[in-house]
Amino acid sequence: MKLRERIDQEHQAFLALPPVQNIWRRAQPELRSVIRRFALYAASLHLAIEANILPWTGEEAGAGLIACLERWVKQRGIANPAIAQSQFITDFMRKLADDLPDRFIHIHKVKGRFAPATDSDTAKLQNSPAAYDGFVKHGKDVKDELVLIRPEAWEKRCAGADPAAIARHLYAEGDLLASDKDGKLSKTVQTVGRSERFYVLRRTALVPPDTSDTSDPGK
Repeated sequence: MKLRERIDQEHQAFLALPPVQNIWRRAQPELRSVIRRFALYAASLHLAIEANILPWTGEEAGAGLIACLERWVKQRGIANPAIAQSQFITDFMRKLADDLPDRFIHIHKVKGRFAPATDSDTAKLQNSPAAYDGFVKHGKDVKDELVLIRPEAWEKRCAGADPAAIARHLYAEGDLLASDKDGKLSKTVQTVGRSERFYVLRRTALVPPDTSDTSDPGK
């Protein structure tokens, strides 16, 4: 492979790394040229390491450059706030959807009362609340289903962002249901044998109505 082709390959590989992609999405367009220069530094380092000129590994060099890039981002304030929040919420919702089978107790109505959907959900219910993030309320149709997130879990999932700002955005989008009684963004909801306060999301915000969903362990 020619040297130019190899540099281009390493350049693109660095830009494709998830942490770099995250910075790229947050950066204002006119400042992305600096990120490309970091990618060229990464390509040069990788070639120097392969030639035994430098004693590091490729992973160490990449991690060091990403750390430098993050520091530059913080110092220059290059992030577009609207883009940054939009990307955070996209990642937040994707991670939430991925965690529904393991981090949430799935419940459905049995003779007018909510009960665990499976034996696994029953077992989760015996643990302390810290062992799970909330509940998924199943209904006859996904349009009726809700994701209930404990306030402590909501704050943990919003690490790196303002939990109230994320809740306000989702409420404005119609994805989060606020309390009708006190106007707060969290609300009191009946679960298995008791009522608790949760941030309540429509499940359709995670799984569109026309999408086949297989995350319900009761099905």
